[in-house]
Amino acid sequence: MAAPETAPVDPAAASGPPRITPDLSGAGSFRSARIAFNQFARTGNRDALARGVSRYVRDGVGGSGRAARRMGEARAAAGRLLGVVRDVARDGAAEALRRVDLAGLAGRPAEDVLLSLLEVICPPGGSLDEAIARQGMLEAIDSLAEEGLGASIR
Repeated sequence: MAAPETAPVDPAAASGPPRITPDLSGAGSFRSARIAFNQFARTGNRDALARGVSRYVRDGVGGSGRAARRMGEARAAAGRLLGVVRDVARDGAAEALRRVDLAGLAGRPAEDVLLSLLEVICPPGGSLDEAIARQGMLEAIDSLAEEGLGASIR
């Protein structure tokens, strides 16, 4: 008696969620950058650090133009944050908060204000680079809170 025929099983489908394949288009080898970074770590040689960064951008990422495009959202978020900081320095916190539709936060603890600003400057959702920028800002706010940043923003 012949065994019943069964459909082939896709191992990736059987083992859980689909695998995410990183976008490597334009990316090359990080080997030369890694060698230079290791040399810097061992010796502290600044030329090795510069060489590592240069090779990371050139060989690993695919050139300065591609690196700049990949970091576009992080750069834009940093620019928005700088704009708010400049507004605070020039016009005061209450006016800067009003401009970003957060006037009700004037006088609240700094951590509350910074978290709300984060939602305006770098909202959740979006690309991996946006998530990295957001995570960096969250970690900075957390560090400030641990150091006792509890003053109110006025």
